[in-house]
Amino acid sequence: MAGRRSWKGHRCFVRANSGRGSVSLIEYDLVVVGGGIAGLRAAIAAAESDLSVALISRAPFGAHHDGNIRDGLNAPAGDSQIEQFRSDALAAGSGLADAAAVSRSADAAVAEAVATEHMGAAYARSADGGLQTFRLGQNSGDYSLRAGWWTGRAVLNSLLDQACGYAIDGYFEWLPLELHMDEVGVSGLTALNIRSGQVQAFACGNVLLTDGAVGGLYSVSGNARHSAGTAQSLAAAAGAVLLDPELVEFVPGLVSSSPAAAGAVIGDAAAAAGARYSGLRSEPDGIALGAVARALDPGGGSRVDFSDCVEELELFAPELRGLLDDYFGAAVVPSAHFALGGIAPDTGIPGLHAAGEAAAGSLHGAGLLPGNALLDLLLSAKSAVSRIDPRPAALSESVRWRAQEGIQLTLAGDSSIDPAVLWNRLRGLMSSNLGLGRDVSGLAAAADQIAEIGDLARRAAPASSGYHFNLELVRLLELRQGVVTAAAIAAGAGSRRESRGPHQRADFPNADADFADHSAIRFSASGWRSDRWADYEPAAAEVPA
Repeated sequence: MAGRRSWKGHRCFVRANSGRGSVSLIEYDLVVVGGGIAGLRAAIAAAESDLSVALISRAPFGAHHDGNIRDGLNAPAGDSQIEQFRSDALAAGSGLADAAAVSRSADAAVAEAVATEHMGAAYARSADGGLQTFRLGQNSGDYSLRAGWWTGRAVLNSLLDQACGYAIDGYFEWLPLELHMDEVGVSGLTALNIRSGQVQAFACGNVLLTDGAVGGLYSVSGNARHSAGTAQSLAAAAGAVLLDPELVEFVPGLVSSSPAAAGAVIGDAAAAAGARYSGLRSEPDGIALGAVARALDPGGGSRVDFSDCVEELELFAPELRGLLDDYFGAAVVPSAHFALGGIAPDTGIPGLHAAGEAAAGSLHGAGLLPGNALLDLLLSAKSAVSRIDPRPAALSESVRWRAQEGIQLTLAGDSSIDPAVLWNRLRGLMSSNLGLGRDVSGLAAAADQIAEIGDLARRAAPASSGYHFNLELVRLLELRQGVVTAAAIAAGAGSRRESRGPHQRADFPNADADFADHSAIRFSASGWRSDRWADYEPAAAEVPA
């Protein structure tokens, strides 16, 4: 098969993580940023197309938070289920989901589900041996596949296993630093080897950004704490347009005294099991995962009740016993879960591509349908790779030395500024002013304070001055990237003078037809520019079978 290697290729996939010294330039046809489901699916598709490909992941091998996706994978089969899926997705999208994108996803879903099963994802089977389908949450049909309560983990593990058999160089525990451009388009990027503290330059004509989770910018989230919108930050700095960055889906998250459990996503698990909620401030306003979160008591007075599905809990997720006080009333609060907006798929920059949570693909619109997160991660990755043409890259070797010098300057910064304090300040600000309750004064204050935090972060130094595994350095660099994405979220929220999906403004409490289009945010020398993009057309490339 094209792109396959022998067992030695497996060793190459792992060997790229060593702490050996950097070389001046490493050349690839494509560099994929993100070690989650979208990144792995894209890397496999690229290797099958005989592209030389590298995968760069901030997370360790196999530790991406996509494994926490519990609800399932939507795979409607037959005209009836496809129509149910289309109706549900458009309803969840609150007027911003693109009908053509929804239809393309519906048509390609079954083939992709079967492909991931062949890769090793063990979906539940019915008594007759066929794939068993489930109804998630308030979806109108039984068109979703599940692998227990950890469908994301099953898909992630199967992709990891498959990637080890392809000609893919994996760079795990590396932090992307900057995209580099020439007069034509993308020429490469630089990344920091977290183990060694050394910078590596990658010469490539194509970069695919997939890691766009932003939950780490909020106080409560089931995302990894380093999920700070790195992809959006890199793209914005390169001049790409961000669409609807203000649309961040929240779901019910667990209230716990244990730091390891706090924010654990209960919402999609509850949707999968059919659990009931109590103590809501109002009735949920739709079928999207975030509909319940918007009705929660932010003070922790809401609870999720698993008493009607104890048997299923015992069967599919016995590990949750340690997280829940009891099956009859675990306290929940809104937890930042999924970035609905992101980089415009047609970036306008030759060689720069986006997929997964980093991209605004218009399947979700302004609401995440249960089971659509996994579907979009998989399909958008394949679609993005299908549009990639190998192109030459002319990257100067000097970019690596300039980036390494930047690391040295950061280590020699102002040690009186504590990055941990800045992180806590940013997360508190995002949760209070850019969470589920927004208004003009809070948004203006957020924009000003984010700019101030960014200025302090650029001058700060990490507590540790070493190079090897200096996680204080890494967190400071991530903070600098995170404030860029946070500023984009604030700019988008300020421009959308209505309430739609997870974007709820107290001063504009209703949806407004004048804003039933995309917010387009672009960074320029004078700051963030916000426009409406009513005529935006998502990339129409067919998802290959």
